[in-house]
Amino acid sequence: MIYKHIKELRVIHDKSQREIAAYLNMTQSTYSKYETGKIEWTITLLIKLAAYYGTSVDYLLGLTDKERAQILSINLSNDPKRLYKEVWIGLGGVQSAVYATETSVEEYLTYTTEESEKMQVMELAGKLGGDIEAAIRQLARERETKTES
Repeated sequence: MIYKHIKELRVIHDKSQREIAAYLNMTQSTYSKYETGKIEWTITLLIKLAAYYGTSVDYLLGLTDKERAQILSINLSNDPKRLYKEVWIGLGGVQSAVYATETSVEEYLTYTTEESEKMQVMELAGKLGGDIEAAIRQLARERETKTES
């Protein structure tokens, strides 16, 4: 369980919740909610925490070698001309699987984790008065037009 590893690291390093919270720019109360699983960790916070403890995000997540290999290989078999969102499901190291779901261009752009694509959406949204939905629709139309050509 992710919260177990994070608490173990804090205790091993003889740190208080208040100290770690300060490092992550949050209150001790908020940090406590993360550590106990009442709030889900963001990847940004996990990266910061891994750097603080000198460990990896996959360790914080409690992944086995097999699960880590599955996650790292998710994109290897995807057709680059198609848009996928991948979901990895792990059941405590006992069983795990990766599923790829093909999405519409709009949905892909809405949930993309590719920084360059997010920046493209936000840049266009800025030009459209902050309207992210309009930016996504416009970028989707442009991409669909390119694919048809």
